[in-house]
Amino acid sequence: MRFLVQRLSVCLAAALLCVSALAAEQSDASKTVARLNNEILRVYSRSVRGGGDTSAIRQQAQELLQQREAAMAALVDESPDAALDSALPPDVADEVARAFPESAARVERHGSLIGVLEIEVEDDEDLIKHRLIHRLRVGRDRFHMRFSGDVPTAEAGSLMRVDGMLVGDSIVTESASLTTEADAAASCSTTGVQRMAVIKVKFPGTSPALANSTLDGWMFG
Repeated sequence: MRFLVQRLSVCLAAALLCVSALAAEQSDASKTVARLNNEILRVYSRSVRGGGDTSAIRQQAQELLQQREAAMAALVDESPDAALDSALPPDVADEVARAFPESAARVERHGSLIGVLEIEVEDDEDLIKHRLIHRLRVGRDRFHMRFSGDVPTAEAGSLMRVDGMLVGDSIVTESASLTTEADAAASCSTTGVQRMAVIKVKFPGTSPALANSTLDGWMFG
């Protein structure tokens, strides 16, 4: 345990140095995120060391992570690249989320999503200029796509694999590519063909409540 704490302390110290160095040349929004990063990492370090008021530490972490989520969302809108630069390292973000599970959804996550591309055209008040709004529909969820780099030329309705950073209801897209139904099924996405296993449990001394045919009709129509 002592070795683990020392290892985490070294990682956190390195993260703090990187955050401080980046903040020196960033915008006000980026500096706000960097400040909150520092504060959250210090609270996390206290929780790892132990010995303090656990309830107070969790409450402070909850408040800081709520503020940081809003700051990160604003930074994503302002500059997706800056949001990527200001994000916690993926391993550190995972540790923070595990340490404060009640606020885990407020911490950015890095990974891949597969969904259907939606494109909306938004005109200005004078109907002279317009912009394209890209969303990725994954099951019932929709994520605003903010691009770091080139915007994909895929058509609306295309099935896409997107790699990037998830912040609230937005995904900062680092790469995006067309994919197939087979790839979607293989990656356990919420789109495409789905497979389901139904397990019937019969407790000792009881009779089966449902026939297999009835259960099959309820589950699969």
